Amino acid sequence: MATSSVSAIAYFLIFIAFLVGVSFVAAEFSSGAIGTWLTYEPRRGRVYASKLTAVAAGVLMVAAIAVALVIAAVYLIARSNQIVGTTSGDPGSGLLWTAVRTVAVFGVAGALGGVVAALLRNTAAALGLAIGYLVVVEGLVLSALRSSVPESRPWLVFYNVMAWLQGGLLDDRSGDCTPQGVCTQPELISTTHAGYYLLVLSVVLVALGAAVFRRRDIS
Repeated sequence: MATSSVSAIAYFLIFIAFLVGVSFVAAEFSSGAIGTWLTYEPRRGRVYASKLTAVAAGVLMVAAIAVALVIAAVYLIARSNQIVGTTSGDPGSGLLWTAVRTVAVFGVAGALGGVVAALLRNTAAALGLAIGYLVVVEGLVLSALRSSVPESRPWLVFYNVMAWLQGGLLDDRSGDCTPQGVCTQPELISTTHAGYYLLVLSVVLVALGAAVFRRRDIS
């Protein structure tokens, strides 16, 4: 119950973390404060790194508190209804790793929000780009591709985020079935695949943002 509850709130909080990152960095450009920063610290690489680190650290702390509150709330609800009992295996380890993965992706979302804001220098433009990509590109344009070429799904952002949060993603198509009618679903995206995918995507975007920030005129 706690694992599914943490995953359920994750998507909304990821968007909030991205929004915080966008607002935090875009405000520096819209107010002209970034020019003042560079007057005292002209090394743009350090300024860029400090902005992303600050927003990621702030989002991580809030995310850790939110996840802890959700787990505590589920436990208290279960305890009040007397459904906390003995279990087989170690569900705590699975819940722990779910919480760690969730908090980590919040920090990444916040930092990437800062990257997009550094590239576009405008909150509305950054949010429009992110929402437009998810809704138009992955939601509409690639919907036909997902149906005609299901193998493309492991390379889409949304599916990899889902696999990372859930600890893997099963293929919704029918798998092998036994004569007794028991069917198994093959794994579509593993947690490892999703982790590497999101890591490479984040590194590429951060490097692109750094290259643009170092060379483009601030004024």
